[in-house]
Amino acid sequence: MIGKQILNYKITKKIGEGGMATLYEAVHTTFENRKVAIKVLDPILTRNKDIVSRFVSEAKIMANLDHQNIVKVVDFEQDTELMAIIMELLNGISLKDAIRNNNFSEDTNINIFRQVVNAIDYGHNKGVVHRDIKPSNVFLINNLQQAKVLDFGIAKLLNSDNQKTATGLQMGTPMFMSPEQVRGLNSIDHRTDIYSLGVLLYYMFARKTPYDKTASQFDILSKIVNQPIPDLENFPQINRIVKKATAKNPDERYQTCQELLAAIDERNELSGFISVNPDFDEKKSIQQPNKIPEKQENKTDLSNDNQEKVAENQANTQKKEKKQAIKPKKKSKIGRILFFLLLLLLIIWLLSKLGLFNNSKTWQVYFGGDKNEEIYSVTTIKNNVYAVGFSKSYGSSMNWYLTALNKKGKQIWFKDIDAFNRGDAAHAIIPTNDGNLLIVGGAYKNDEYQAQNRVMKISPKGEIIWDKFYGYNGWDEAVDVVAADKGSFIFIFTDNSNAKTQSGVYKIDANGNLIWEQSVGEYADFSPRDIFKVTDNKYIICGKATYSEKTTKAFLFEINNKGKVLWSKTYGDYGKYWDAECVTETLNGDFLLAGYSQEGDEKKLLVFKTNALGVMNDFYIFSDEQQAAMSIKKTDDNNFILAGYTENDNNKDGLIIKMTDNFVVLWKRIYGGSKTDVFRSVWIDDNNIYAAGYTKSHSYNNDKQAWILKLDQNGKM
Repeated sequence: MIGKQILNYKITKKIGEGGMATLYEAVHTTFENRKVAIKVLDPILTRNKDIVSRFVSEAKIMANLDHQNIVKVVDFEQDTELMAIIMELLNGISLKDAIRNNNFSEDTNINIFRQVVNAIDYGHNKGVVHRDIKPSNVFLINNLQQAKVLDFGIAKLLNSDNQKTATGLQMGTPMFMSPEQVRGLNSIDHRTDIYSLGVLLYYMFARKTPYDKTASQFDILSKIVNQPIPDLENFPQINRIVKKATAKNPDERYQTCQELLAAIDERNELSGFISVNPDFDEKKSIQQPNKIPEKQENKTDLSNDNQEKVAENQANTQKKEKKQAIKPKKKSKIGRILFFLLLLLLIIWLLSKLGLFNNSKTWQVYFGGDKNEEIYSVTTIKNNVYAVGFSKSYGSSMNWYLTALNKKGKQIWFKDIDAFNRGDAAHAIIPTNDGNLLIVGGAYKNDEYQAQNRVMKISPKGEIIWDKFYGYNGWDEAVDVVAADKGSFIFIFTDNSNAKTQSGVYKIDANGNLIWEQSVGEYADFSPRDIFKVTDNKYIICGKATYSEKTTKAFLFEINNKGKVLWSKTYGDYGKYWDAECVTETLNGDFLLAGYSQEGDEKKLLVFKTNALGVMNDFYIFSDEQQAAMSIKKTDDNNFILAGYTENDNNKDGLIIKMTDNFVVLWKRIYGGSKTDVFRSVWIDDNNIYAAGYTKSHSYNNDKQAWILKLDQNGKM
């Protein structure tokens, strides 16, 4: 196989060999730095329909699993004589070899184990039971700090009708199999993985398997079914967790991986420690010797001469003086500590009142010239705030408006940038991994309704690092961007180069060079609004699809990092208007979208939720007022902040709502004045909320001004 090419990869060497397949290292034929691992099924076994079906099943299962602790599948090849799974190449060693060659600390063991449990939990949430968890199926990379779970070759889909796991067919490695696996039951569920994780935890701390490897397989399997796992010596709390995880009855185990993780966390609370009190030591060292003379004094002979009595009286006097000297010293020490603590608190309070501790202090600013400014996007780097939008105040055309504020809300710099002296708007700004910022927007070229995407990289001081344009004839205007893999970026834009509007997607490298391009949208005009990075290989894009004057639907689609559309969905009914302006991910891997629905002049805030494949679970329309959501971000407590506006009597006010992923409103705040105020973007950093848009309430001539607010975690100023 060495030298053979499979798809775009040329095999360079053999890595390992198993009972069914051989693992090779391969390199991309075009990109020589891109290496992969290729798992090739034994050609003889390609004639076995059951094994082929299982191999294909493994590829499909792993292709749908995208987790930092699970090996990633890149591609799959199948023909009559060759079957191969192409995976990411891992540089490291197996957990089995790592434990054999290293004496890991308890913290290291727990860190690795937690990663494995998280990976298995992710699989369970995707409906996949691994069924072959063992040290050789866990690979450690990045200096043995990151775990990757391998080999879903015998994994089972929950609720599947697949009969490969029929009664009597044992699958898995005997030493780590659950009792129900040993017995060949066909009712195996995710709790079999809980059992195997318990055995793995035992192995990591005991540095050996729980049963004698030299025993016959019959004896080992018999013990798994009938005997409890041996005790872990020297690790009583880990032993308690292992015992529960490996209960013979699945109902008596931890019922989910999350329960197992919670038990691991609780062990820290249960593991007591000894705290040495210096005052206690001082009293013990002084008072203990005094008890001995008292006992000796009671036994003193009354016939002792006066000299001995004098010496004894002097000793007793010194003892009393010493005790009296100790108490004031202790009180004085405690008093000084309390005094300095109170003084320190007073100083901190005074400094906070003076604004010297300003990270959590709230503020609002509005600025601009004598025409119009709007902010479309806001972000932060090291307590400074960066915002972009457009301005008409400093020229006849609409120019990019870029600004930076310090942590107190004072403007550090601003830039008014034009491209073709026509009309430009910057729509999104994000931090880059090298400490700079990337901005995307549009540049209006001429009066024939033509524009290009414009992407600019700047330093935190506003210095332009590079400035590039992308697109064709027609109207192309970038609206959002995310950082992708290996320092690259993916941005979305309204692509009106053809007869209809599509969602354009470009991927560029760190220097702005185009890697690939993609246009999405059929049977309607697809206008993108927001892109969200799920993983390095999955990106979600939302927006609106206009079918006619009467029908506009929200859409959502997922692409990988090569631009391939994995799936696409639309939401809403014909004859109605639904627009998804923003999207994010929930804690359990669902997607939460927000925007608005409209019937006639009635605009209502719309929120809906889908699963990981875009199937809508539920939706909610705020029917009490005319409102719209323009931006959404997840908070540190796994709730969500919506920013937009509420409209009443032809006036708009800035609106911020905090809600759960089940549409329960935790609080709602209104900001603005007597005129029009709108939030277009929201950002969360260090428990502070940054909202940005435009205001007319603070303008003396009814023009728009750029508007940025810093709020606390409860939305208060």
